[in-house]
Amino acid sequence: MPKDEFICATAALAEAAQKQTITAADIAAFFAISATLPPAHYDASARQLDYAFLPAWQAGINQYVSLLSRQHPQLAWIELASWNGYVREKALRSLSAGAPTPFFLMLAVRRLNDWVPQVRQAAYETLPAMLKNTGPDIIAATLCVVFSRWSEWQHIESKGKTLVLDLAARPDVASGIKNHILSQASGSIVPILSQAGRIAVLDGFLEQIAHKAVQPAVRAKAYRSLLEGKMTWTDGKEWIWLDLSKCKGKRQALVCQRTLSVTTPLQETLTAAINDRSAAVRHVGGEMLMRHFAQLGTESVRLARQLAADRTPRVAARGRFLLENNGLS
Repeated sequence: MPKDEFICATAALAEAAQKQTITAADIAAFFAISATLPPAHYDASARQLDYAFLPAWQAGINQYVSLLSRQHPQLAWIELASWNGYVREKALRSLSAGAPTPFFLMLAVRRLNDWVPQVRQAAYETLPAMLKNTGPDIIAATLCVVFSRWSEWQHIESKGKTLVLDLAARPDVASGIKNHILSQASGSIVPILSQAGRIAVLDGFLEQIAHKAVQPAVRAKAYRSLLEGKMTWTDGKEWIWLDLSKCKGKRQALVCQRTLSVTTPLQETLTAAINDRSAAVRHVGGEMLMRHFAQLGTESVRLARQLAADRTPRVAARGRFLLENNGLS
């Protein structure tokens, strides 16, 4: 298992750090193992780094200089996981080379959401040079992880979001994000499509995503965006009062939207959605048919009858409602 290999490699490298016997080969092997980590294990792996290298960081804590980077400059990537804000800031300011793997680039980009303002400022100042020297495949893989969790980030500022979105707008990076969205059979992919949809970088790929994405939920999101002519995403949460006299309320997601820069033929797109192999996509197609029923004439009736005969009850209910509501049952 990649996670188990990473834990063992981390422990071995931390032991070598305390003995000050780390070699360039040790670092290269450690980076190679980190490249195999699945995104779902990034948070736990960062905590593992922090725990394993804690004695090394504490050794230089009085001078705010880590014992690690004095042994080898490349170890500054590991310092990005430190519990100490001084160490994290120093690590950022010492790094200008390209990131070795998506995991370590994620540690750097996540500093845009750091709770320490000075660390966030260091990230704003150093990330552009670092990203300029990093391969587009590593950047695309990292942004997919960022977008899947962006709505949970509480400390990132507008200039941090702008930096990330400008990066996603690069054609080579956008192509990598598109390929990730198309190919992933598991994981949280819809938030990636939604958050990347803040800008028009994926608008031209939406039709391809609607037809070819592996995950039904992703195809449903793409079809909905095309048929509504807009992309929606969540941007944090806002407080809503339910009963001010009793001080009752709740936090709910703040939904934002943007008009798409592309258009698609209504009938062809709607027909493709209703003929999709997934009931989740056909359900979206039924909802859109209810909105556009009067625009398609006899084709609307044919599609409604097709929905009414669907093997999935919730999809068939859409078609029966349309037929009954228009006196066609």
